[in-house]
Amino acid sequence: MKNLIALTAGLSLLTLAACGSEDKADKSDETTAPASETMEQAKDKMSEAMDEAKESMQEMVDELTIDASSYESFKESLANMKEKLTPAQEGALMKALHDMADDGEDMADDAGDKMKDMASNGGDMLKDLYEKIGDKLDGLSFDEIIEKAGS
Repeated sequence: MKNLIALTAGLSLLTLAACGSEDKADKSDETTAPASETMEQAKDKMSEAMDEAKESMQEMVDELTIDASSYESFKESLANMKEKLTPAQEGALMKALHDMADDGEDMADDAGDKMKDMASNGGDMLKDLYEKIGDKLDGLSFDEIIEKAGS
């Protein structure tokens, strides 16, 4: 965030410098760097700020874990995790959870079992997921869930 503020301030100063007064226009630009160098520096700072923001977001995602100590905790921690993910990451998470829940099951038997499970839980698919694999998910981060589903 500090880098973003510094970058914004720097760009503002560059803009003001470029709009200098007419009497200064006759002076040589010996004391100022060429505009291409200045723009390149601004691009570098912007790139650094974007990289830092991406790293911060990834750290936030990595810190989020599933709490399966109770169904309510499971729902809340899963919702918090999904909220911090990109749409692509959220899709990958849901696919991983689906794959883990269906691991080793026969597809023909699966449809009938899902219908029975949903009926017994009042149609709550999340509760079915919790009951089926909640213990496997407890304490796992996004990356760990993706890794576990892939193995």
